[in-house]
Amino acid sequence: MNGAYVIRYNNTMLSLLVRTLFNTVAPGGVIGPHANHDKELMDAGIKPVTLMGSFEGLNVSEDSNPMILKWEREYHEMAEMAENGDLLRMDFTVQDEEGNDVNFTLFGQHGEENAMNDIVNAYEYEFGVEGAEPPERDMGLNLGYSEADVRLWNVMNAVMRYAPFLGDAVNNYMQEINVPRQQANIQRMLSEADNAGARPTEPHQPV
Repeated sequence: MNGAYVIRYNNTMLSLLVRTLFNTVAPGGVIGPHANHDKELMDAGIKPVTLMGSFEGLNVSEDSNPMILKWEREYHEMAEMAENGDLLRMDFTVQDEEGNDVNFTLFGQHGEENAMNDIVNAYEYEFGVEGAEPPERDMGLNLGYSEADVRLWNVMNAVMRYAPFLGDAVNNYMQEINVPRQQANIQRMLSEADNAGARPTEPHQPV
């Protein structure tokens, strides 16, 4: 039997196995349905909380990656909304393994203080801050993802951690199954945002 055919056959079977596993554990789940559209969903009140790396004091070059420029612009737009009382804001800092400060900012809808505090607690616990306790909820739920989304994300991470040989199959799944779901889901959410009177920051594009 041709070796290349055997490899293709095995990859196909692994991809089918991973797809079946994910659909069984988290049917309808999507990885990253909010990707790159957090500001629009926050505008409409559909997304409860968004987490960003802090852009305070940073001088981002105009030649930077367009996505970084978009994040910087939206960071400052949400910071202004927080100053005007339209959003809540919470800044926090953790230290990486080398002792460097890593700064984050949370923006949240009014009434989401508990979710925001729980996210801070999750990061402090993950980064080993003394006295930090395990979070009450999965961070994905606090950020507005569905239980199916969170289960799918957790299963994907577990597969990659404990069965790294399935890496190609996981990537195939993400391209073949997750990406179309993600695009459909984000368009549905943005449609809801438009109906709720959101202020889009740019034309809607598939993620």
